[in-house]
Amino acid sequence: MTDTASTVDVTTSELSESSTTFTEVTLSDTDTTTTLTERTAESGLREAVFTEEPRAAVPDQSDGEESGYRKVVVVGPSGAGKSSLINLLTENQYKIKVGDGARGVTFESQSYLVPSRNIELIDTVGVGEVHRGTVPNAESLENLIKLIHGFEKGLHLFLMVRRHAGGNIRQTSDHGNYEIFIEAIGRKKVPSLLAVTGCEFMTGMAGWGESNKEYFDNAGLSFNKIVSGTCLAEGPMADIDLVRERREQTKQALWEAIDKHISPNPVDVSEREGMKEILRNVLNILLRNFPDLGSLLWSSDKMADIFQRAGYPLKEARRLASHLQKPK
Repeated sequence: MTDTASTVDVTTSELSESSTTFTEVTLSDTDTTTTLTERTAESGLREAVFTEEPRAAVPDQSDGEESGYRKVVVVGPSGAGKSSLINLLTENQYKIKVGDGARGVTFESQSYLVPSRNIELIDTVGVGEVHRGTVPNAESLENLIKLIHGFEKGLHLFLMVRRHAGGNIRQTSDHGNYEIFIEAIGRKKVPSLLAVTGCEFMTGMAGWGESNKEYFDNAGLSFNKIVSGTCLAEGPMADIDLVRERREQTKQALWEAIDKHISPNPVDVSEREGMKEILRNVLNILLRNFPDLGSLLWSSDKMADIFQRAGYPLKEARRLASHLQKPK
C-alpha cells in the first residue's frame, strides 16, 4: 500500500429554518468529515458550530502489504468460478461482477482484503488463458512482471480454482496454471489448495475432492487439500434451499482449509538470485505456448523498458532483460 496525500473535499450549502438562515461548510478528508455551521438569526445574531465525525468505512481494495496481510493468490481460467469464490469468501463485500468468457492473456490482477482474517485475496485475471487467446503484448507482460514483482516479499498460499468436469482430470488450463504459479513462481514451497466448483447437485459433494486427490496427484497436480463445492450465487437455481445450504458449507470448508494450510509466515520465493530464474522460467512457459512472443522477449531494449515500467530501477531492469537473452 503506498502512502498518498490526504485530499479534502469542501461542500457549501445555503439553508433556511423558520426565521434563521445558516450556511454549512463541510470538509471531508480520508479520515473525518468536519462540518462548520454558521447560523444567522433574524435579530442578526451569528453563531458558529463545529462538528466532526469519522467517515464511513468503504471496502479496501488496496495492497495489504504494509498491514501485514497474508497473501492468497487465486488462479484459474475464465469460467472456473474465481469471482464467485471471492464473493463467497468476502460475504459479497466487493460485489465482483461474474464474467462469462475469456478475455485473452491480460495478466491483470486485483486485491481484495478480508481484515477479519488478515487475508489479502489476489485475483489473477487472464493468467489462466495461457493455452488460448491472443499472444501477450508488451502491456500484458508488464502486468505479469508487476504481479511477480509483488511476490518478492513472500507468499502464503495458492488457491487454484477449476470447475468440475466429470472424469476429465487432465484439463490443459489446470496444468498451465500449476506450471506457472505452483512450480515456476512458488517453486512448490508455497502451500496450495484446489477448489473444485460446480458441484452443487453432486451426491457426496463435500467428499468428491479428497476421494479424487490420488487422480490429481497422478496427473502431476499435487495440492495440500482439495475442496469440492459450489459458489453458485446467480441464476434461477441459486436461491433454492439445497444450493444455499451447500454454498454455506463450501464457504466454511474453504476457510477451514485456508486456516489449516496457509503458511504462518511469508514464503520467500526470490531468495538470492531466485527472481531472475522465476521470471525466466515463467516467460519460457509463455514462449512455449506463444512462439511469436520471442520477437519481444529477445529484444533487450524492449524488455528493459517493460521491466522499468513494471517498477524495477533502470539498472536492475537492464540486468534482468539481459538475463532473458536468447541462448545461442
